[in-house]
Parts: sequence; structure tokens; C-alpha cells
Amino acid sequence: MDKKLKPYTIIPPELYVKRDADRQIKSIIEDMGRPGYVLVSRQMGKTNLLLNAKRTLESSNDIFIYIDLSNLFYDARSCFENIVDTILDINSEHLIETSSDIFSKREKRRVLPPHKQHIDELRLILKAIKGKLVIILDEIDALTKTDYSDLIFAQIRSVYFSRVNYPELERLTYILSGVVEPSEIIKDPKISPFNIGQKIFLNDFNKDEFEELIFSSNINSNKVIIDRIFYWTNGNPRMSWDVCSEVETLSQNQELTENDVDKIVKDLYLTTFNKPPIDNIRELIKNDRELRNSIIELYYEKGNLITDKLKSKLYLSGIINFNENEIKIKNEIIKNSINIDWINSLEIEEKGYYRIATDYFEKENFEKAIEYFEKYLSENDNIDNDLTFLYYYLGQAYQGILQHEKALENFQLTSFSKEDNAKSYYTTKFLKAISYYKTNNLQESLNSLKEVISSERKDEIYLRALVNYGSYCLNSGVSEKLEEAYTTFNSIILGNGIDKDKVKKSFLDKTLSIAHYNLALFHKLKSENKMARKNYEEALKMCENLFIPNILMGLIEVSDSDDEKKELIKKIINKIKDDKIIPVQEIIDSTNEFSYSNITMLAIEISKFKDLELLHLMLPFMQYVSDSETLSRKLFDLALYNINKKRDFESGIFIIYDIFNNFDNPEYEVDENLKTECIKDIVFYETDIKKEESILLNKYLENFLNEETTLTSVDLRILANHIYTHKEKHHIANSQLILDRLRIVNNNIKDEAKPDYLVILNLELNIYLENNQIDKAIYQAELISSFISDNEYIRKEKNTLLGEEGLQIISENAKFVLANFKQKKVNFTNKPEKYGRNDFVKVQYKNGKIVEIKYKKIEKDILNGECEIIN
Repeated sequence: MDKKLKPYTIIPPELYVKRDADRQIKSIIEDMGRPGYVLVSRQMGKTNLLLNAKRTLESSNDIFIYIDLSNLFYDARSCFENIVDTILDINSEHLIETSSDIFSKREKRRVLPPHKQHIDELRLILKAIKGKLVIILDEIDALTKTDYSDLIFAQIRSVYFSRVNYPELERLTYILSGVVEPSEIIKDPKISPFNIGQKIFLNDFNKDEFEELIFSSNINSNKVIIDRIFYWTNGNPRMSWDVCSEVETLSQNQELTENDVDKIVKDLYLTTFNKPPIDNIRELIKNDRELRNSIIELYYEKGNLITDKLKSKLYLSGIINFNENEIKIKNEIIKNSINIDWINSLEIEEKGYYRIATDYFEKENFEKAIEYFEKYLSENDNIDNDLTFLYYYLGQAYQGILQHEKALENFQLTSFSKEDNAKSYYTTKFLKAISYYKTNNLQESLNSLKEVISSERKDEIYLRALVNYGSYCLNSGVSEKLEEAYTTFNSIILGNGIDKDKVKKSFLDKTLSIAHYNLALFHKLKSENKMARKNYEEALKMCENLFIPNILMGLIEVSDSDDEKKELIKKIINKIKDDKIIPVQEIIDSTNEFSYSNITMLAIEISKFKDLELLHLMLPFMQYVSDSETLSRKLFDLALYNINKKRDFESGIFIIYDIFNNFDNPEYEVDENLKTECIKDIVFYETDIKKEESILLNKYLENFLNEETTLTSVDLRILANHIYTHKEKHHIANSQLILDRLRIVNNNIKDEAKPDYLVILNLELNIYLENNQIDKAIYQAELISSFISDNEYIRKEKNTLLGEEGLQIISENAKFVLANFKQKKVNFTNKPEKYGRNDFVKVQYKNGKIVEIKYKKIEKDILNGECEIIN
């Protein structure tokens, strides 16, 4: 079979796949209103896009001319003349007279400016043809390297404005293409920028377009192989073509697997890295620090921090697709060829481990900073210079990732001189105090802070030490230290010992705000809510925006008004959203920053109101509430916290109902397991028989009780709750429905759930007794006795639902039934003898009750079979 995917320079029409860019070019040429500008990286099919436009859009009345500007000329005039000469050469039969006219007059016209000569020659051509003249200029970035490029692009720009004077120019348009932004085309700031072009972005094939290539080439491969190719290339035209070409060759002789595709990719791109476009991309990255930094941001999912200028650079380098919203490395081949280890190796070559580590430290990427500081230490065993600053940075980095033991280890290795480097000495003391406190060594922490405070330096570290000292005392729970905290914060507010010349006003205001905030906590501990509110309000007056949500949280806690609490909640959410406040995972220093725990407290507070509007306002911030991945799981974690920790069942079920009502909402991402858990919890905690709950109970019975179900305590408690509720309301049919479903799975019970199952067996026994089903009651009593004797686990474990007393009650209940009914069982089918209406008779009811009464008063019950005469 002939191979279709050969290494063509120009793609044959039958294999060409159209993309959105083709449709854009068609629209631009039809409108003729402005030039089109194909902005694209290398090896994306740009040239074939242009040639296909010429091939498919050109008519007998039109002229489409393709010029490759990578072949440079001496000056602007030569470049202009080459464009005209190419038009005339290719269309010599139709433009004989025009050609003769232009060439005969050209020598004389060379006294004119180059752009004037060029526009005159183009007008002569336009007058000689009936249709459009479309000039396609490729590789214009090569032209920008010349000193005459501004003249060329200024002339192209002027064509569209000269149409007012020369109507024939309305039939002339340009399609430009290159790897340079339009704003950078004209270099001279005194010339108007090239801002009239319509950008055309040439992205990779989408899945449909990729499959069109597969279909056109008739590759003999199944869906698994095709999907694997797309997994690697994500539709990159050059890569898709080359990988598919290899697959086409191999599939003629063998059945391919995914591993074969992986090997093709590895051999082509991920071994020597010398195949286009990987070779070009890696070369660009090697020589461009901005690109390297941007790629690092992408790897750490911080694409939102990349500027528009760098996005354009990444696009033009072939690393990302053009996308208004999300930016990411465009496919797995590129991702593997420019992985973070390779990027770091370039950085190491250029800067060394120590510089890289400090760069990461400054960006607060502490994990990476630690990695490279440690590498520096391991590869430099015999370092002569002082390592004090390295250990100082390492200590802070470990503190930044909340590893305070390791932070202390490194701080202990510093050796700053109190006399020569007092600032670093006392800063290290202050940082050690934080880590001592975080490792529950309160006394060492306070000792370190006292040393900083006793220095009387009156600078920022001195003030921070005062604040932390007061905060740690406040949180100690020791009464005398509480009073010390109160004294410390009052002293800060009064300004005692503060040198305003040594600290910025903004820092002093922040410190005063923190002092007021901590005094509010002090008063709250003493249930002095009015004083706490006053201090919170003072803290708000001088705090930074970052701290406002936490102070508002404090006001919620001391408020007695639900309406006020709701308004404060809305203010907090709007503040976080409007100011883009990102909560900190853990407050390291004693500040009033908004933290993950504050977000959790806010979510708990919102759930108390059972207000859907408030809950949904909170949803964008649920990412900070728990470690679960999906929104629905985070909400479920919050619901369980309310139920299990706060014993607030109503708030918990309110949240679970919200998840239930959003099972099909893609934002919630509710998986099947969670759907089961939600339905279980609703039918477990909601014991009132409601229409909605009955539907859920039926759904639970139908969907989750089958032959493969293994019953847990939760399952059995759900069933026990609802059997009991139906029993008390005399909904016997509903109780029977549950019991019938339960029999399907009653052999699949976990040991720890067997006490709960015993409760259900006892409920069933009581139902039989109440309904005078003595045979069934006797059978059930025998079953209970056997179940207790056969299951040692039940006798050993005192389940919370059953308990020791419960086990005894159930056991005695079964024994009573067997003792009173099994041996004295009467035949209720015998017909009664004749008695006078006033004769006394002794009767036994089906539930075992025996009475002696006049026949006339019991006759109806006897005839209905509810009791039997036994004397």
C-alpha cells in the first residue's frame, strides 16, 4: 500500500486539514477591509495555510501572489520591485501590456521615493485586472531585521488609507505572516504603529480536526492508538503528522499497542531533542530567561501571574496555544522535553545552586529554596566562607513550610554577632521564638522574645516581639500571663517605649491594630463582649485591607443579632473577593491575617443560618476548608464537622441537602460514592416521614440494598430508625417493605454491625406481636436467641445503639415469647362451643393476653378470630 503521510514541504490538497484560521483568512479576503496578520510559531503549518488560501480562494479574475521575505534585499526599492516583478512574472500572459508599460517607465520612476514608485506600479496592475490582488508576505520577522522594514510596513499601512484617492486600491489587500507582534513591526516611534491588521491565531488541531487528518490518511489503527497519538501531540500539526507517519509505516506489518506509540514519541522527540519543533523551542528557552521563568510559573500553576507580553512570547515560541482564559503547555511532548529538571539544569549552569536557592526564597517558593540550599551544602563540603546567612535563609524557608523543628535546627547554626550585626542577631532570636512556640516550647519562646524586647532597639523587630509576647501569653491560658498580655497590649496602644522615628507609620498603625485585636480577644475570654466589640472597632480603623476579614469575624463572635451577623458575613465575602485576599494556611507571626481556619469558621457560621444564598456566596472559598479535592467533598466534610463535632445535625443536613440538590451540577463534581453517602445521611438523620424523605428512603432501598451490599452499622441504623418510625405511626406496610428489602442482604453483615442487626430483629418481633402474628413471633424469637448465642462479637461488644442493657432486654423479650407461646400454643381454628350470653368464659388473645369475662362482651372478638376460649 502506498504511503500517504510522506515528508511533504507543501501538503497535498487531499491531506490538508482546515482550521479556524482558514475561515478567518477567507473572511478577510472577502471583506478586503484590512490586512490579515497570521501570528504563529514555527512548524505550525503557517506556510501551508497561506498557500491553501491561494489555492482555494483565487479565481480567474484574481491574482494571489506569495512572497517569502526571508530572502532579503539591499533596500526598500529592491524589495518593492521584487513584489511587482513576481506578480508580473507569474501572470505574464494576462499582463503583457502592463508589464511592458511598467518596465519601460521604471528607470524614469526611480527618481520618485520607493513607496511612491511602488504604489504607482500596483495601481497599473489593478487597472489591468478585473478582480482582487492579494499579496501574501511570509516570514516578515526576517524583514524587521533590516533598516528599511519601516518603509515597507508604513507603505502597506498607507494603502488602506489611500483608497479615498485611488478607488482601485479597494481591490488590493495583504496577508502577512511571521513570528513577531504587530506592535513590534514598525520600530521608529515617529511612524504610526502597524495597528490596522486583524490578528489570525493558528492553534493546534482540535480533536475533530485531528481525526479528519487520520481519516484522510487512511491510517489502519484503532481508537486506542488514535487517542494515544492525540494524548501526546494534542493536535500539534507537525508532531501529529510525523507520529502518524511512523504509525502508518509500522501498522502495515503489525498490530500496534499504546506502548508502540510511546516508543515512537520517545525515539522522535524525547531522546536527542533535535527534531522540529522541539529543537527550536529548547533553543529559544536556553537563550531567554523570561521564557524560562514563565515556564516555571506554568509548572507551579501560576499562569495567572504571567503578563500578556510573556503570554505572547510563549505562544510565538510554540509552547502554548492562544487562549484568552487558560494558559498551559500545549502538549505532553513539549512538556516532557522542557521539564522542570531541564529548566533547572540551565539555571544551574548559569547561576549555581546558591543563587537559584535565593531566587526561589525571594519568590517564597520555600520548598525549592530548601532543595537548592541543601544541594549547595552537599556539593560544597569544604566551604571556607561563613554559612550563617545560608542557615538563616534555610531556617526561614523551613518556617515558611511549617516545619518548625527543622527551622530551629538551622537557626541554631547561625552565628550573628550581637555587636557587629545586631539586626540579624535579634531577627534570628525573634524567628526562633516563633518556632519554639509552634513546637509547644512556650517558655523558650518567651525567653527569646524577652531578649529582643530588652534590647530596647525600638525598631520593627522590637515591636513584633512585643506583639508576639502578648499574643503567646494570651493564648497560654495561664491567668497571670493573661494579665501580662493585657498590660503588654495596653502599653503598645499607649505608645510607651515606641520610637516613631524608627518605624514607618504604616507599620505602627498595623501594630496598633493588632494590639486592639488582641485586647478584643482578651475581653472575649472574660465574656466582656461590649469591650471586645470596642477594641475590634478600633482595630478596624487602622488595619490593612488584608486583616479586615479576620476582625469582622471577631465582630460576628461578639454579636447578638443574627441580622448583623449575616451582614458581617456578606462584608467578609465581598472583601475577600474584591481585594483578592488569599488566606494563609497558618499564621506564623502573631498577626491578624485571614487564615484557612478563619475560612472554616466562616463556613460553620454560615451553615448555622441554613441560608442557601449565604452558603452559595461561600462556595468560591471552600477550597480552603478541607483537603478534599472537589467542592462537594469539601461541603460534605463541613457537614460532618457540624454533625460529629458540633452536634449540630440541622446545619449538617442542610449542607448535605444542598449537595443532594446539586448532584448534576458540574461545579459540585459529585461522584457516585458521595451520592450514596448523602442519601444515606439524609435518610438516617431525617426521621420524620415526609414526602421527599420517603422518596429518598425508597431510592436508598432500591439502589443500595442488593445482593452485593455489605451492611454497615450506618445502613442498619438507618433501617432501624425508619422501621421504628413506621411502626410507631402504624405504617406496617412500610415497615414490611424495609424488612423485605433487608432479607436480600441479611447474610452480608459486618461483625461490628451485628448488634445493630439484632435491634432490627427485635423490632420485627414486636411488630409480629402487636399484629397477633404468633407463629411469626415464635419463629423470630428463636432466630434472635440463635443469633445471640452464635455471635460472640455481640456478647463482647457493647454497641452504643444497643448497649449492655439493650442486649439484655432483647434477649429477655425473645425468651418471654418462647416461654409463653411456644408450649401453650392454641389452635385458633377450633370452633367455639355454645355459651349463654351471661356465662363467664376465659379467653386468650393472640398476643398472649388472658382475660375472664362475660361471653356477650367477648363474642365479637371470638367470632373475628382475635381470641380463643381456653376453659
